[in-house]
Amino acid sequence: MTRAIGELDREQLVAAQGDVSSFIGGRSVEPMHQYHCQLAERLPNWHYFLVAGTDHSLPFQKPRQIGRLMNQELSRYLG
Repeated sequence: MTRAIGELDREQLVAAQGDVSSFIGGRSVEPMHQYHCQLAERLPNWHYFLVAGTDHSLPFQKPRQIGRLMNQELSRYLG
């Protein structure tokens, strides 16, 4: 895994993604917020959500809030 970090083309990997909902905890490091926010600004299929009061383990800390946001995202597609 460590070797892959140095060898993978991040832009190519991001470009290969489908529709992405990125949930980032409010206590996560600032560069992570900046990167995902920039992706959401330049890619129509990338959606950035800040979840206040959590870190990277946010699904365990705020499962109802994550579920609510995911349902809202899915309703965009299901009409």
